[in-house]
Amino acid sequence: MAKSITQYNVFVASTSDVKEERDSLDNIINEINLSTAKILDVKLELVS
Repeated sequence: MAKSITQYNVFVASTSDVKEERDSLDNIINEINLSTAKILDVKLELVS
């Protein structure tokens, strides 16, 4: 049976001095998608 999933686009804007933190966002979004988001039937998509 098909399952409905809600996708949220997460837009991130930042200055160049936080590059390291911004690069880690991809891993964080993936971890959320595999854990909490999967339980809630949502998907986060990082838009940078």
